[in-house]
Amino acid sequence: DEDDVAGSKRECYAAVRAFLDSFTALHGTIGCRELVGVDLGSEEGLARARELNLFQVKCERYVSDACDLLEDGSV
Repeated sequence: DEDDVAGSKRECYAAVRAFLDSFTALHGTIGCRELVGVDLGSEEGLARARELNLFQVKCERYVSDACDLLEDGSV
């Protein structure tokens, strides 16, 4: 039924918004460029990220924090 679909969409969007708000409160942004500090869309930025080991140094923490936010059930 269309009402069920609309209600489900609203619930999904609200859950996504709550997650994004919580992650932003924790880290100040959800943007990779800002989080990692380099432009991963450019060859130079990607090379710099690899050179500095940013995927392990930074990204693993962000993924872990995202999982924690989802697991604690508050979002």
